[in-house]
Amino acid sequence: MLRVVKEPGNVVRFRALVRLLKLSPKEVSRATGFSRSYISRVLSCKDDFTGSPAFFRTVEHKLPDVIAGRTAQYFTIPAVSVQRAR
Repeated sequence: MLRVVKEPGNVVRFRALVRLLKLSPKEVSRATGFSRSYISRVLSCKDDFTGSPAFFRTVEHKLPDVIAGRTAQYFTIPAVSVQRAR
């Protein structure tokens, strides 16, 4: 029989947010102050580590900083021609 492990909602939401915004553990680490290994463990499906309430409070509080500090664009914005830019 297959054993189904139910993950905490915060972990599921955090993973979805990281995937949606294409965030790296380094970007989240920089904004929150938690180590990259801590972030990676929460993101890992193979590790049963679920993070602390303090971690999720910090992510909630620092979410604007996390989004502002990311390196990948979320929206695709076409380039403007040189003629239009002038």
